[in-house]
Amino acid sequence: MTTLLHIEVSPMGENSISRAVTAEFLDAWKASHPDGTVIERDLAANPVPVLDGEAIFAD
Repeated sequence: MTTLLHIEVSPMGENSISRAVTAEFLDAWKASHPDGTVIERDLAANPVPVLDGEAIFAD
């Protein structure tokens, strides 16, 4: 089985050209890999928390 990690980062939503391009790619990939798994992450909708000094040096 094949796995694809798809990461979105554009905050432009429906106006994003990169999101439109990756949507077309995903459709083609899914057609070529019907048993594949896609793991999707949207960093614009769910940003990675900032790692600050307090978190780094916590006991």
